[in-house]
Amino acid sequence: MNQFFSGEYGGAPFELFGTPHIIALMIVALINVALLAVGQRLSPRWRKIVRTTLASVLIVDEALWHLWNWTTGQWSIETTLPLHLCSILVFMSALLLVNKSYGLYEFVYLLGIAGASQASLTPDAGVYG
Repeated sequence: MNQFFSGEYGGAPFELFGTPHIIALMIVALINVALLAVGQRLSPRWRKIVRTTLASVLIVDEALWHLWNWTTGQWSIETTLPLHLCSILVFMSALLLVNKSYGLYEFVYLLGIAGASQASLTPDAGVYG
């Protein structure tokens, strides 16, 4: 398990549209379909719980990514500060999930469609398979 979290990955390199990539895309698609199907039937209380949980997952995931970069010696001000579009989008999405601002929704939707589809279909995973 340590090989997946170390800075020196020794496994097979990432293969665009390889089996792991297709499986990851299918899992993301299934989670989105499940959220859409179940979300319509949830009470307002449970919808708030789901939104808060998703916002928390986004923030924790971003924090853990920074922690991983720090512990593997890859963190630097030039490349890791949350000034990139994806990092800013993570924080804006979490804020949107908590506040339900329609103006913020339009902005996140516009940037999210372009960024998420590009990142999902052609990720820059480097050597990490």
